[in-house]
Amino acid sequence: MDPTFELIRECISILKANTSISAIVGDKIFDRVPEKQDGTPNVSSPYISLGSTNFLTEDFDCVDAATISLQFNCWSWGDGEAYSSAQVRKLSFLVRKALHKAEINLDENGFVAIEHQITAYNRASDGVTHQASVSFETLVDII
Repeated sequence: MDPTFELIRECISILKANTSISAIVGDKIFDRVPEKQDGTPNVSSPYISLGSTNFLTEDFDCVDAATISLQFNCWSWGDGEAYSSAQVRKLSFLVRKALHKAEINLDENGFVAIEHQITAYNRASDGVTHQASVSFETLVDII
């Protein structure tokens, strides 16, 4: 099985099982965000979506391995904490906390480690949408 697919599936499961995260977003954690016909998100604020993923082959002494970088995007807009960046900052920190150094069980590949790399905060060009991109790096033994 493709290790990126397996890793993403397990990370999304961890995020969905986290009660602190689900208290904010419910079950709105997506690999691909549902869209309206015009291509805009068809989901209410706040939510989490998968961002970019990179796969880099790492061969060590006859071991087929990969460094996989992945990103989760947190989105928020609206009233109260969502009006400022407070809600998206809280949510992105919970994502970091849930996945940084987490023990992840992969069915077909050997998981080694996941570590948080950087969180970047942005306000979208619409002036109201807050985004936090939470990036991780993992090492996986490919079996």
